[in-house]
Amino acid sequence: MSKFLPYRISAQTLIEAGDGVVSEGLFVNMPGVMVLATDDGLTDSARALFQRLNIFTGQSDTDLLAEFIARVTYLSFPFDQKMSREASGRLHTQLKTMGHTSPYEVAAVRPSVLVAGLAIETLFEFVANKYEIGRMTSSRTRAMNTPLYRIPSSDSPLSDAIRSYLHDSIRAYEAWRSKLPDQASKDVTESLNILHPGCKAGYMVVAGDPSFWNKKISRRLVDHDDGVEHELRSVLYRIADLLHGCDPSINAASFYG
Repeated sequence: MSKFLPYRISAQTLIEAGDGVVSEGLFVNMPGVMVLATDDGLTDSARALFQRLNIFTGQSDTDLLAEFIARVTYLSFPFDQKMSREASGRLHTQLKTMGHTSPYEVAAVRPSVLVAGLAIETLFEFVANKYEIGRMTSSRTRAMNTPLYRIPSSDSPLSDAIRSYLHDSIRAYEAWRSKLPDQASKDVTESLNILHPGCKAGYMVVAGDPSFWNKKISRRLVDHDDGVEHELRSVLYRIADLLHGCDPSINAASFYG
C-alpha cells in the first residue's frame, strides 16, 4: 500500500475544499479558492483541510502552513494520521537540508490564498505580475503523471466537445506512455508531463499584505475587460470577496464594477 494519497484524490480534495467542482474524477469545471491564513492565524477551513489531508497538526501555524505549501508542489499527502508526525518531521528536515525556504517565507505572510485547479496557462497569467508564490505543482513530479484537466463549466456550448477531445487525447497519451519504462528519471518525467494538454490543472498558494492584494487585483480588474483572460478574472473576483470578508481593507469584487 502507498504511504501517500493518490494524486487525483489529493487534487480533487484541494479543489472541492475551495468550493470548486470536479466531474468524472478528471475534469475541473470550476477551480477552488480558499483563504488559508489571515493576521488572526489559520482559518477554520484551512485547519479542516489540513486535517483531512493528514498533515500533522501538532506544530506551529507557520510550520503547518509551510508543510502544506511544500506538499502542494508534489500533491503528496500522508495516507493516514498515524504517519503524519513522522512524515512532517521528514519533510521539514528535507526542506531545510535542501535550502527550500520559500514555503516558510510565504507561510509567514498574510493573508494567503489557495488557488486549486486553474489551467496551467492561466496560472502563468496569474503569476505574471510578480505575485508571491509559495510553490506551484511541478511537471517534474509524478503528481503530473495523472493530472486533472480544467474545462469550461457544463453550461458552455464547448464543454461536451472539449470533454470528448480530452478523453481521446488522454487515451492516446496513456497508451503511448504505457510502452515506456516504468522507472523514468526526473528529466524524463518532466519532458513527458510537459506534453499533457495546456489545460491540465495546477495548484498554488499566494500570499501578500492588504496593499499587495489591492494593487495586484486592481491591475487585472480595472479597465482590462478585453485584455485579461475570463478564467483569471473570475478567480480574482472570488479572491477579492473572500479576502474582503476577512479584512475590509481589501476591496470586494463590487469595488471593481
